[in-house]
Amino acid sequence: MSSNDLNYVVDTMATALSKRPTNSIGFIVAPWLSSERIVNAQRGERRRVEDKCDARNLMTAMITVRMQPPPQSKHVPMIFHAWVVFDESSFGDNIFNECALMLDRQGSNIS
Repeated sequence: MSSNDLNYVVDTMATALSKRPTNSIGFIVAPWLSSERIVNAQRGERRRVEDKCDARNLMTAMITVRMQPPPQSKHVPMIFHAWVVFDESSFGDNIFNECALMLDRQGSNIS
């Protein structure tokens, strides 16, 4: 994902979440393509998304989205990494901060 694309996505997410910070969350689903320009490839790509969100006062939680198998035997990705995004200033008051998506495997809150 190019820097311009990532900046656009994060800026749009920040604008949308700022309108109703306690009643909204966002999702960033990114293709898992490694760039040769990023150090540590996949880890560096994840860190880049998280850093861009952090710079715009957005809190992120990484999740994995597993897709259904395609109807034909096509070679397509079935697992995507995604981020649940909150407005950082209102996380404690957000109605989604304790939803099932935000609970880890032990059942405790990730905050």
